[in-house]
Amino acid sequence: MFHLTYFNKNILSFLLAFAVFNACSGPKESIKEFNDVQAMNSQILNYRDWIQGNNRELVSLDHALKPILKSSLRRDFPLHEKLTSSLIQMREAHDYILVKAKMQRKTVALLQKEKNIGPGTEIEATETTYGDDFSAKDSHIRVALAKYNRNRSDLTKALKKKNKKLIFISDQMIGWKPTILKLQERRESLRPRIDKLTESVAIEITFDKVGESVELISQKTEKVDEIGESLNRIDQFFNAIDSIARKEVGGNAYVMGSGGKKMKYERRYQKFVTEYRVHLTSLDILLPD
Repeated sequence: MFHLTYFNKNILSFLLAFAVFNACSGPKESIKEFNDVQAMNSQILNYRDWIQGNNRELVSLDHALKPILKSSLRRDFPLHEKLTSSLIQMREAHDYILVKAKMQRKTVALLQKEKNIGPGTEIEATETTYGDDFSAKDSHIRVALAKYNRNRSDLTKALKKKNKKLIFISDQMIGWKPTILKLQERRESLRPRIDKLTESVAIEITFDKVGESVELISQKTEKVDEIGESLNRIDQFFNAIDSIARKEVGGNAYVMGSGGKKMKYERRYQKFVTEYRVHLTSLDILLPD
C-alpha cells in the first residue's frame, strides 16, 4: 500500500557523477591524492559513467543543433561559428578525458595484478609513483571537464541571445530530484500513522479516541488506500521520468523557442508534483496523530 520509490540506480549514479563534474569551473584544479587502489577504481567508475552519459549528450546535441547550424551558416554566421567552436571543443575535451581515463584504468589493472607494487611504488625508470601519476592524470581530466562544461554553458548562452532555449535532460533531472525526494520523504514519514490506522481496524476496536466507529475508521482506511495507489502511480512516473523525457525528445538535449509550449513530460511532472502535495495534505488530515 505504501512504499518509497526513488530514481533507479543507474540514473542516480549518472546524476551524481554529472553533478560532481559540473562543479569544475576552471583550469586551476588542486591535485587529489589517491592512496589506495579502491579509491582509484572508484574514480575510474565515476569517469566511466560521465563518458557514457556525455557521449550520448554530444550525439543529441549534434541532432538538436543540426537545423540551427544549417540555417545560421547562411543567415547568421557569427552564431554558426560560436556553436561550431563550442561543439568542437566539447568533443575534444570528451575524447581527451576518454584517453586519460583509459590510461588510469590500465594503471589500476596493473596494481591489481601485481601484488608486489602499490600506489606508493615508483614507476620503473622514473621518480614518479603510480599514485602520483594517477593523480596527475586525474588533474588533467578535471581541467578537461571544466573546458567541456564551459563550452556547454557557452552553447546555452549563445542560443539564449537568439531567443532559443537549449534544454539538457540531465540538468532538469538534477533540478527536479530534490523536489521529488522531499515529497517521497514526506510520504515515508506518514508510515507510522498509516500503520496506526490499519491496526485500529485489524484489532476491531469499537471506538477510537475521538469516538469514531469502526465503520468510519474503515472508510478512512479505504480512502487512505486509494490515495496510496495514486501516489504509487506518480512514484512510478518519477522513477521513469528520465527515460520518458529522453524518449519524448529523442535524446539527451533539445532546443525550443523562447515562450514555446512545454513538453508533455514537463507538464506531467508539474501536474504530478501538485497532485502529490494535495494527496499528502489529505493523508495528514485523514490519519490519526
